[in-house]
Amino acid sequence: MKESDERGDEDPSYEENLFRGIRQAIQDMGNCPNRLKLLFVIGDHGDNQGQSHKLIQRLTQTFTHSVRLFFIQAPNDKPYNAEYQTAYNLFQTQANSILAQVYPGMDYRGNLKKLNPGTVNQIMAQLATEVVQQVSNHSTSSTINEVIQKLRAGQSVKEIIEQGMREGDLPVLYWQLLKKDLCQTVDEQCEHPVDHRVIDAYIPVSDDLVEEIWIISRDLDNWKSLLRPLFKNIQGKPFDAQKREFVRVLKEELMRILGEPLLAQAGETLADVLKRKSGLPVREHSPLMQYTVKEIRNMQRCEFQRLTKWVESIYTLLNRLTASPTFKVAYSLANFPDSQCPRVSAKGRNIKRLTLAPPKALGPNDEYRYDHSFRKDTIFSIPKDFLP
Repeated sequence: MKESDERGDEDPSYEENLFRGIRQAIQDMGNCPNRLKLLFVIGDHGDNQGQSHKLIQRLTQTFTHSVRLFFIQAPNDKPYNAEYQTAYNLFQTQANSILAQVYPGMDYRGNLKKLNPGTVNQIMAQLATEVVQQVSNHSTSSTINEVIQKLRAGQSVKEIIEQGMREGDLPVLYWQLLKKDLCQTVDEQCEHPVDHRVIDAYIPVSDDLVEEIWIISRDLDNWKSLLRPLFKNIQGKPFDAQKREFVRVLKEELMRILGEPLLAQAGETLADVLKRKSGLPVREHSPLMQYTVKEIRNMQRCEFQRLTKWVESIYTLLNRLTASPTFKVAYSLANFPDSQCPRVSAKGRNIKRLTLAPPKALGPNDEYRYDHSFRKDTIFSIPKDFLP
């Protein structure tokens, strides 16, 4: 910030240009008006201009609700000097006047502090403690997170603020300002709780019902990067080499995505492993992830061909989804003839032949789409059966 003289030129009085300093601070802090700012006015004497209404108008216009204004007065070191005492008392008078106008109807008493007498080091220690405490009060995120949770639970802003004043250790003004800000956005929930109710409802079982999930684009990309080499890398290899390559690629890709080796306990399926790790979403009854590594290694040819065909089909489906999110991804599923694979396992019977339908638009315009922007991420809302 720029410097501002504390006292006017050629002025032998004790009064300081207190308002000039605040005006300079307003100018310096005027950028980013929606960011919370803490302004500390530190001094011992008031301003000889004696007028603050223009300053208040500029202060409130510049910061609106985002300013937190504090006055800290140095100790009175000349209590027997009448002129000094007048100027010293003027600091408190003007500070109270400014705070009353910036925070009308609120308890701003904690925003005017007077330091105790002592040595220079003691006074500076008091000052540092006061500033750090106020910064801590107004930068806490845990309190805001608690308030958000209570709002989501249906509590009114009034109830939350009253509880905070009773049980918390933050200044009353903090809660009053928070209430003012919140009530501008929550309407009726400002004074009245929102009654959340859970009502049981029953929907008949139907093939028309589709369970959907939200998945970020990064997870879809990971699935595609995992699936593609599973069927591409095995082409032209002998059958046993195909299975070895399939398992190798599967383990390497999962290790890349999860950030650690794939460690499965005896009898544990790939789906079980992924459920223990965060990094790649997997659906229930996954045709690919239902197997253990050992089962894939020992799989007979016809079942392995079903599995790799499924992997290729799902990869094509996901590729179409991400390439054209405004087009409907429709498909049909059919059973493989048991005559082609008489010794197929029960898990192998869960694998279906997937056939994609010709693409068509999801709706009359591009607002009908699978992908949506959310907090700098792209989220896809898709049927869970789109996952492998």
